[in-house]
Amino acid sequence: MKEMKMNRINSSSLFHFTNGIEALRGILEKGFRYSYCYEEYNNAIVFNNEHKEHASFFIGSNGTKRGVAIPMICFCDIPLLRVQEHAECYGEYIIGIDKNYAEALYQNLNPVLYLFSNRMSLALCDISVSKDNFKCEHTHDYSQSVNHLIAYSKRYRGFDLYRNKETCFYDEREWRTVIPDRKGKVGKPSWIWNIEFKSKDEYKKYIAPYNEKLQSSEAGYLKFIEFQEDDDENHFCNFITHIIVSKEKEIPDLIEYILNTENILFGYKNISKKARMILVSKITSFERIGKDF
Repeated sequence: MKEMKMNRINSSSLFHFTNGIEALRGILEKGFRYSYCYEEYNNAIVFNNEHKEHASFFIGSNGTKRGVAIPMICFCDIPLLRVQEHAECYGEYIIGIDKNYAEALYQNLNPVLYLFSNRMSLALCDISVSKDNFKCEHTHDYSQSVNHLIAYSKRYRGFDLYRNKETCFYDEREWRTVIPDRKGKVGKPSWIWNIEFKSKDEYKKYIAPYNEKLQSSEAGYLKFIEFQEDDDENHFCNFITHIIVSKEKEIPDLIEYILNTENILFGYKNISKKARMILVSKITSFERIGKDF
């Protein structure tokens, strides 16, 4: 009897979504771009009797729940056959990267830790509000370690500011890479703590100047790969698994853009014609995926 194949719940690629062709070209030119993402503090924390003393930290003066804006780049670990809902929120322009290469090249890239139980959320609350009081004879910065844990943690379910509805975040199977909080360091990006918003538009207006400043600096982009050996070009080509536009009619212009040897790709000059041809072979459309699968 032939063994039945089960549908995969994850992918060999990690997918980064964006909202338009210009944003996609920006990634092709400069590389993946960090931007400030808003993460609301966990509901379980602010309503727990054992943690009332921390309520002012988690709830604003008008009762709005607070959060933190963290500069990050997000990916999802979802097969393309299951990304329709994800694309409706984040856009139908996608770049896929090979998960094995990503793990080797980007040490800060990691799956998100989803918190479901109140006990786990409260444990994170405890170490979060007391992190600045950690004392140790060693030089290790425990505050930064706690921040790192916060940055890679997310509620299993909650209200999503971007979708404006209750959402199961676990379904996104998110991976992210984050710029550490550099508060107090001149010229370095820092997290924006204890902010509160009622809508996506309100947040976008507030955060725009911060994103503009971040994206005008070298720190605002994830370096793609260092060319150190003769075969690095092959690594470069194998790293990108998918380049996806929304519509079939957008493909010819994108092909022309990639093949133009005057254009920088992923922050690098002098990308060979062979490498450009291989990248072109990765192009398809969200429209085509919808028809064929």
